[in-house]
Amino acid sequence: MKKSKKIFKVIAIIVVSLLALITVFTVWWSFPVSFLNRVEPQDIAYIEVRDGYSGKTFVIRDAEDIAYIVDNIKGRHLYRDGISLGYVGTWFTLNFYNGKEKCVEELTVNFYNTLRKDPFFYQDPDEGLCIDYLCDLEVELAGSWDE
Repeated sequence: MKKSKKIFKVIAIIVVSLLALITVFTVWWSFPVSFLNRVEPQDIAYIEVRDGYSGKTFVIRDAEDIAYIVDNIKGRHLYRDGISLGYVGTWFTLNFYNGKEKCVEELTVNFYNTLRKDPFFYQDPDEGLCIDYLCDLEVELAGSWDE
């Protein structure tokens, strides 16, 4: 009898522990995430942008453009949507540099509603990421796709 009680206790502890881990993971997974929280637009000297479709690279130095992009990304509440490891496609890869030429953040904006920061994809339910703004800046700073 004593041996079966011990086995039951061990099984109960394992089951309760697994349920607790699953619950914690589920809450963590579904909790909204935001990026650039510790970054202020005035702290960014420039943003280096690479277009994964055209292959063009351009640099954004205008303070208003930097503020718009930082505030846009900072103001989004995104949700984890999957594992991004091994995924190679991108639209815009953004590298944010401070005044000391140090990259303080790298993010990939894949679509209006998808941001990637390895190892996860993040979804914006409002589809409000600044893709159109980046496309317009690319034409202005790097030329059109036809060039």
